[in-house]
Amino acid sequence: ICENTPEGKPKLYAYCYHGVGHGLMMALAYNLDRALAVCNNLPQNAIQSCWQGTFMENSNLAVDDSSKVRGFSSADPLSPCNKVEDRYVWQCYINHAGYLMMVTNLDFKKATQICLSSPNGGAKPCIQSIGLMTTNPIWQRSVKGVDTINDSKRNVEVAWQICSELPKETWQDCVIGAVGNILNFD
Repeated sequence: ICENTPEGKPKLYAYCYHGVGHGLMMALAYNLDRALAVCNNLPQNAIQSCWQGTFMENSNLAVDDSSKVRGFSSADPLSPCNKVEDRYVWQCYINHAGYLMMVTNLDFKKATQICLSSPNGGAKPCIQSIGLMTTNPIWQRSVKGVDTINDSKRNVEVAWQICSELPKETWQDCVIGAVGNILNFD
């Protein structure tokens, strides 16, 4: 199905394989290693999108029903991202903030401090993952108690407020993630 994406639509192609990653996790009973192994056998330009969907689904389930997920640990909040092969690090951490927000009780500052302790270059995508959340109206409502669903100007203001409350050395990556999330939703 994904290979039939119309030419000149790389975003749709990536979204399709991202969805494959989600589906693999569900079909393989949330076995991260098995799902990633299937992703690794896809066309070269589809692999990272599949990894991203796989890690996002893993993180989503950890937030929704952590009893079913393998690899997460309240004693080691960077797990499983600090244990995956180097090639998976970026896609794991760029989808890890939801879990960090859960273990820090919706505290962006604590989540950022955890990100800063990430090994293997994980801090940058981990903080960008937090940045992604800053422009998500659902997370804004949960953390700041404001509803920005129909107010894009206020959404950006709240996102900047959250990013600017974090350590200054993280602002750039926070903003990159925030802008990336806005662009994902046009």
